[in-house]
Amino acid sequence: MKIDVLYDFVGPHCPLPNGIDLSDSTLLSLLHTSDWRWHGPGQGDLFSKYETTFKKPVPVFLNGIPIEQDKYKQKSLLSITTPRRDVLDDTIYLVPIGVYGSLDNSLGLDGSKSTISNLSQKMVDLINLHANMYLFFNHTEEGEFNEEHIIKLHTEIEKRELKQEKVIFGTACYNANTVFKKYIEKTGHKSRVKLLFHNWALRSCAKHWENIKTDSEYKFYADIPHKESIVLESDIDLTKKRNHKFLSFNNKIRQHRIIFLSILKNLNLVDTNLISFDIRDNIQAQLDKVERNVLENGGDSELVKRWQTIFTNESLVKSVDIESVKMARGHGWDRQEVYLDSYINITTETLFFEDCWYISEKIFKPIANLQPFINIGSPNTLSELHKLGFKTFSEFWDESYDSELNPIIRMQKIEKVITELSNMSIDDIHILYEKALPICIHNQNKLLEYSNHEKIDSSFIEYLSEIFPYDS
Repeated sequence: MKIDVLYDFVGPHCPLPNGIDLSDSTLLSLLHTSDWRWHGPGQGDLFSKYETTFKKPVPVFLNGIPIEQDKYKQKSLLSITTPRRDVLDDTIYLVPIGVYGSLDNSLGLDGSKSTISNLSQKMVDLINLHANMYLFFNHTEEGEFNEEHIIKLHTEIEKRELKQEKVIFGTACYNANTVFKKYIEKTGHKSRVKLLFHNWALRSCAKHWENIKTDSEYKFYADIPHKESIVLESDIDLTKKRNHKFLSFNNKIRQHRIIFLSILKNLNLVDTNLISFDIRDNIQAQLDKVERNVLENGGDSELVKRWQTIFTNESLVKSVDIESVKMARGHGWDRQEVYLDSYINITTETLFFEDCWYISEKIFKPIANLQPFINIGSPNTLSELHKLGFKTFSEFWDESYDSELNPIIRMQKIEKVITELSNMSIDDIHILYEKALPICIHNQNKLLEYSNHEKIDSSFIEYLSEIFPYDS
């Protein structure tokens, strides 16, 4: 299959992302100072200037489509609208809008113009006219969406008089079909928007950790002051006991992390394990969410109180491997020393209570560094990992929490697992780790297998083949 990715505007160095407002003179001035580069050299500077100028994150990220770039061609709108350069029947054309961080921002829920409204009329007309041309609203590098987002997406499509069946909503949410259907039925509308599931985190993490393993000069961010490292089998010394049972990284304050940290505090595990957090900001809002969600899902006031105890302690900040927890941003900060000095990773994923379920880079960190893990995240995360060929640790502790849909019961099951492991001696934890190590090695090998991207790319292309009526 031939795939062309179309952009409204192409600058002197690269395409400009679809969906930015080029009628805005302030934005044009910023682009001029960045030499008309939105992505690549100078990107960070432009992005920071944009956020300073407009007081919000950039609405889009120029990422084409989430497969290897040699599998498609980037073209300007002019390339198919000038004489003797027609739309070809043997090619599928995608017009991507790459959401950067916030659906609220990209869809205009924050009061700004939506990215869909900024598409040229000529591009909209071509999408509607040609059976093999689609708007690809690419949210595959994030995850959660909700009822408000779905309604606004359809509103913006309607405003531009785009045919719904010509719009693909890309998402990393692995239960997207269920969630989308639920919200559409709730509003009483029918939707012909197509859904595309794509696991961005697996793709990104596999390549990232392969680069760390093979390239001594590699850095994900140029400004990282240290070299990130990976734990390999050759680094494991089973004759030496480690100092800590648990390792857990917690950056942004979220309600399920408040609960988790309270569980640790109640078990006296915060200070005796490698646990990072910074929960000083926006405390009351998150405490209110904890109370509301616990009570709405069958808990009582005593449980609320027990799961808020981290805030009875003045120590609301703890760092493990960097000077400031807030410096961490996804990839780029892991050092093998902390993995080699702890046994079991407790991964607090991005989401827990939310309807949308997705896997971020967080769960792949212990996988990359040969640690067994307990996942505090969306339901069926472990099941999703099994589909991808990874193994988990039901041989060593109860993993029935993964299939529990009620978030309170799920957290209580996780609390029981943590409690049981915390009551084990360090000698017994060491023996458990030694027995679990073959699974950890399998998982690391499986992750690095995905670095060639063929499995992930093929699923994306197979999806396009299903909606594409022509032979390549």
